[in-house]
Amino acid sequence: MLRKNTARGLKGKSQENERHAPKGEKEMTKKILEKDIQREICEWLQGHGFLFWRSNNVPVFAKSGSGNMRFRSLPKFTPKGLPDIIVVVRGKIVCIEVKCTTKQSEAQKNFEDRLNLAGGIYILAFSLREVEDFFRGIG
Repeated sequence: MLRKNTARGLKGKSQENERHAPKGEKEMTKKILEKDIQREICEWLQGHGFLFWRSNNVPVFAKSGSGNMRFRSLPKFTPKGLPDIIVVVRGKIVCIEVKCTTKQSEAQKNFEDRLNLAGGIYILAFSLREVEDFFRGIG
């Protein structure tokens, strides 16, 4: 699934979220995790020389000053719903939210809407192929 600008509602998920055993081996379907797709996308972007970074916007679970374990809060101006990967292409921001089977949260949908209004591009990707296709299309 790919969204660019205000395009919303493309249905269906990529079939690339499952990997099958090589020929001759016992056939087992392995579920691909979101972090695996993120890594593949980042490696592809790096290999093609894009300016990009991964955005980890999940609070860290750590000991507080009193020794209790708790989530640390995010920095003050970190927006909720920030996408997984941010790319800058020819002065334009392209934000990539990677999903396996889950849906976007309300905060992610809100960020997408705000980014589109600001002129950015938002991609909801279920596979590396969707990201490759997008960047080849703007090439």
